Amino acid sequence: MACRKLRRGALLDYFTELPPSLIGLEARASAHHWARALALLGHEARLIAPSYVKPYVQRQKNDAADAAAIAEALTRPHMRFVPVKSVAQQGALMLPGYAICRSSSGPCRSTPCAGICRNGV
Repeated sequence: MACRKLRRGALLDYFTELPPSLIGLEARASAHHWARALALLGHEARLIAPSYVKPYVQRQKNDAADAAAIAEALTRPHMRFVPVKSVAQQGALMLPGYAICRSSSGPCRSTPCAGICRNGV
């Protein structure tokens, strides 16, 4: 496990230099995008549901504690992982939310609707 702080723009450059590795990610909104990008670099990315990571957090909630918890959860033999979704699958899951935003009166002002309108389908 590497202990290094990276900004989003430097993430792929960092993983390009590494040999193919097993990488654990908490299954959040953009995790599927990062898992696909890391797979293109030859890494094996596994997504773990946040509810499965939480029991392994030993200290206060911060990025370092989350990273340690994900690394610990990744080593468990019976851990269940979230399958990585393709772009088409993610787009299909956004359609119901997009329809709700389009049917509501006024522009997309709420946070979920703004995200859907910004990302498109």
